[in-house]
Amino acid sequence: MDIEFWILALCALLLPAFGLLSFLRLDSDLTLLWASWMGRRPENGNMRENDILVLPLDLADTSSHDIATKAVLQEFGRIDILVNNGGETNYCFAVDANLDVFKVLMEVNYLGTVSLTKSVLPHMMERKQGKIVIMNSLAGIVPSPLCCGYIASKHALRDDPEGDHDKRPSK
Repeated sequence: MDIEFWILALCALLLPAFGLLSFLRLDSDLTLLWASWMGRRPENGNMRENDILVLPLDLADTSSHDIATKAVLQEFGRIDILVNNGGETNYCFAVDANLDVFKVLMEVNYLGTVSLTKSVLPHMMERKQGKIVIMNSLAGIVPSPLCCGYIASKHALRDDPEGDHDKRPSK
């Protein structure tokens, strides 16, 4: 296939994404707006201030993951859901990037997510319930220019090398 085809295909993929990003930037209250449409507003909920625990967490500092998990268990007694939504990116051509950039991206985006999940998973398996969500990126499926390290780290999250999805707790 010729270069024109690939340029056209790339534009067809990227233009809608840029439109969505622009929309999300314009409407920073999108989540709250959606919740309002669904009749779910924070002030109508049953959450109280003592139902919320904010913990600083560095995905690159894997020693903090067990500490955070223990803090949550001590405060609430259980973990029902883990939403992995952290990450870091870098925009440059692979040839221009220092190898340390790739190391940081894999350490944070992949290994950090795996480490935090491994900290929470034994508790969920013991209870035989819980959900683990990994918010990934379209870049892990459809490569974009200028972010090869990010793409690799997000693609790594798509695989389940141990095939243990059937062992994960779910209810």
